[in-house]
Amino acid sequence: AAVLAIATNPDRRDILGHPLCLLLGLFVAYVAIVNVANLFLTSAGVGVDRAVLPLRRGDYMEPFVYSAFYVFNYVYFCGVLCLGRGPGETETYERFWRLLLYATAASLMLQAALATLGLGKDYRTYRTILFFNNPNQLGYYALCAATIMMLGHTLSRRLLPLTLIAYVLALYLSALALSKAGLLAVLALPFIYLINGPTRSATRIITIAAGAALVFVVADQVSDSIFTNLEKRFASFGEQGDDTLAGRAYDRIVNYPQYLAFGAGEGLRFRFDRALEIHSLFGTLLFSYGVVGASIIAVFVARLVALAGFGNALYVVPVALYNLTHNGIRSPLMWLLFAMLTLEALRSMRTRAVADVPGPALPLDRPQPS
Repeated sequence: AAVLAIATNPDRRDILGHPLCLLLGLFVAYVAIVNVANLFLTSAGVGVDRAVLPLRRGDYMEPFVYSAFYVFNYVYFCGVLCLGRGPGETETYERFWRLLLYATAASLMLQAALATLGLGKDYRTYRTILFFNNPNQLGYYALCAATIMMLGHTLSRRLLPLTLIAYVLALYLSALALSKAGLLAVLALPFIYLINGPTRSATRIITIAAGAALVFVVADQVSDSIFTNLEKRFASFGEQGDDTLAGRAYDRIVNYPQYLAFGAGEGLRFRFDRALEIHSLFGTLLFSYGVVGASIIAVFVARLVALAGFGNALYVVPVALYNLTHNGIRSPLMWLLFAMLTLEALRSMRTRAVADVPGPALPLDRPQPS
């Protein structure tokens, strides 16, 4: 679908040639180069114990699999941009936001219905996973979906009631997943929304608070253990092995400083003292892709914030805080958030450019509230 959106958009050259797209594309290319280069160095025995050689067939595939995630997400990112920008720009822009908000809300409703009906895969603890691989994935999905709804409403000024309902459902799913970082991040979103929303209203504060209270009351009726599980989960804070920097494998950055310049790549973790992946997006960027890769992303983010607006970029802060202790960069939802902000950056630049041209103004301003 993303490839089709790119291929059918007549403005694709302008969109894909924008500095933000080029910067992100440069990072993806660097990811592929680093992963393949480290595969060749490892297979040649450079910097590794030769006892692990020769490599197994699966070892040769790992760097390509990790690189494929980034390539896929970059194509997805470009496809979203081409869906949201094109001929009849104002109409395309409005249609994109309506479609995105309705689709995200429908997804949250479906997941909440599955949870309420008790459907999904079994998990070894009292945490819920539905049909995700683990509860942290469910928590991350809920966080990203809530962020998409609030950011989408702020940028489009559409569908406020649906946005609030979707947020309450995301909060419900976060409570079931019992991801500590995810739940706290979801709870932080309304404060950003109230500061940065299209209008400041006491009604909105009351609505969010009432909705949040209602979801927990209903959840308590559906499952007598939800509050008990929340209490149990947060009572264990600091007592689990992954609540430390070493438990998240941050110590690898200090133990293997030779990789900090250009990166160790992802995969082939038998090179290190533990096979554990670094449970941090920021730690993964720095260790796996070095100062060079991290700098490319830092420039992209700084440029994105400057063009899309600091207030709009604030919505991504809870997602960023979540990723201090998890690595969510391979999730397409995070790249969708990047694409949403990039669309706003393109719209703002286009509006400013038109405003500087003498003559009648074109209808490129953000839609008015409805």
